[in-house]
Amino acid sequence: MLFLIAPLFHIEVYAGMYKHEPKYKHYNTEELLQLSLAWGWVKYYHPAVNAGELDMDAELFDLLAQQSSMKQSMSVLITNWLEALPNWPENKKPTGAAWQLFRNQSMHEVPLSTNWQQALAALANNPVRRPYYYRYDRWAPVYQSYHEPNYSDFKAEQQHLVWLALFRYWNVIHYFFPYRYQMDTAWTSRFHELVPVFAQVHDTPSYRYALHRLTAAVQDGHAIMRRDNRMQIPGRFFLPAQFVVLEGKVLVQNSYLIADNSLQPGDEILTYQQQPTEIWLDTMLPVIPASGDPLYSHYLGWYLQRTDSSEISMTVRRGELTFDVTVPTYLHSQLATKSLSRSIQLPKHQWFDERVAYLKIYAMSLKEFTEAYSLYQQADALILDLRGYPVDSGTFSKLMRHLLKGRTSALSFVRPSKGQPGAFHRFYDSKTGSWWPFGKAEQKPVIALMNAWSMSQSETNLMQLQQYPNTLLLGNNTAGANGDVTYVTVPGDYQLYFSGLGVYYPDGTQMQRYGVLPDLLVQQTEEDLVAGRDTQLNTAVSIIKSGQKLQGLRRTQAEKIRALNNEAVATESGYFQMER
Repeated sequence: MLFLIAPLFHIEVYAGMYKHEPKYKHYNTEELLQLSLAWGWVKYYHPAVNAGELDMDAELFDLLAQQSSMKQSMSVLITNWLEALPNWPENKKPTGAAWQLFRNQSMHEVPLSTNWQQALAALANNPVRRPYYYRYDRWAPVYQSYHEPNYSDFKAEQQHLVWLALFRYWNVIHYFFPYRYQMDTAWTSRFHELVPVFAQVHDTPSYRYALHRLTAAVQDGHAIMRRDNRMQIPGRFFLPAQFVVLEGKVLVQNSYLIADNSLQPGDEILTYQQQPTEIWLDTMLPVIPASGDPLYSHYLGWYLQRTDSSEISMTVRRGELTFDVTVPTYLHSQLATKSLSRSIQLPKHQWFDERVAYLKIYAMSLKEFTEAYSLYQQADALILDLRGYPVDSGTFSKLMRHLLKGRTSALSFVRPSKGQPGAFHRFYDSKTGSWWPFGKAEQKPVIALMNAWSMSQSETNLMQLQQYPNTLLLGNNTAGANGDVTYVTVPGDYQLYFSGLGVYYPDGTQMQRYGVLPDLLVQQTEEDLVAGRDTQLNTAVSIIKSGQKLQGLRRTQAEKIRALNNEAVATESGYFQMER
């Protein structure tokens, strides 16, 4: 699972940030957490708020101003604030379910009297009927931000808006993220880690860095940051190479054919700007939005390619030779017109030995798949490439109608409760296969290729494919991030995303954080990269040619997780129940 790396800053973009003393160093982190907890609960549960009678941003700004004066304790400050709120329900005794939800949201950490804790918990006695700050679309049962100003004219010097960004997104995750209980660290502990980062914000780059740290803390591959419809990645320039981490080494995976680019596929980067490569990695890992180990996230290569420097000095090892180079950087528009040194791509479909068919199914439209499958339906075996995000979600549904006669459950969905923020319900099982149960079911072996680029819809497809009994999953762990994506906007008009819908196997076994685990682990090596070999594809072809029975290699996701952890299967905990 994910290990933690020391939170160093990006070398160029954030160099020197800690030379600035925090403007608000008198803020007490524990008190800010208590304030965030109280503010979030009131925001989502108080009837005056849901009636549109309170501006919760303004309420927070006033509370922060009072707290900064340090004239009263947080307990007194929150109590005085609660006493001034209008429209409290008469019933201030919580039900058992409301009290359980209250504690699951860590509200017992707010230093209030028993009477006030009970009054707050009692707000959850009945479901929220018309929430003001969130809503659900009829066709997408995930949290959707509502009535949240974007403060597009925001300046990083406006510290109250910086805190609002932290409080707003942190509470959205606290109440509406279906995988909150699967994080390595309690979400309240993450708040403690993030406060010093937000306290250091003094300009736009440091604000963006704080937002990157915030989204990465969610440990979700969907937790990216966007603005102006573009994914935000630190660094305005691009190195003329694509990078990958294999066996703990940063290697050049591909390079652009530019006259002054000396990098070649297979080169190992030993130093970056006179610093060991490990430091380069350490500056990146805390901002990588990864469900599992960020070293194996497909995002890592994108982040390593970006910089704010016009050139980068490196020490490179190529075979037995070690040398220093200075690599110029480029704007994206300059690289877009250049070719890559390894431009050979696998076709969308082809034969191997006339009886084995390869389908790059993730790259096919429904029409392309329909035409291709008519050519390969009589193949003795299929190799399906899912090492990418599908361009058409309908292709796999059609494939499964060919493979399975009758319908079978492939995955279960968990959504946030519509009326009880902080609660989640398993509400729907998705089935796969043919609606028409008659006819001869397929028997041919099917091997699926997978890696960290297999994310979200690709993971759904793999979970469906596992219902076909003669399937083998071969390759690396997938990204481990699935479920419909949603976002909340924070000051500066940045959209911070996350998985708004939880996806599980029908028996409750998790996929998030682990990914869909392969039956046969086959990883690319440094030698494969230098030679340009597709080891996963070659292994799949060899297995089929050998005639080996795939059923003997198959294991369930639960068995694979037990093998990894040597413990009971991890399933959802916390406030989690079936919705009737």
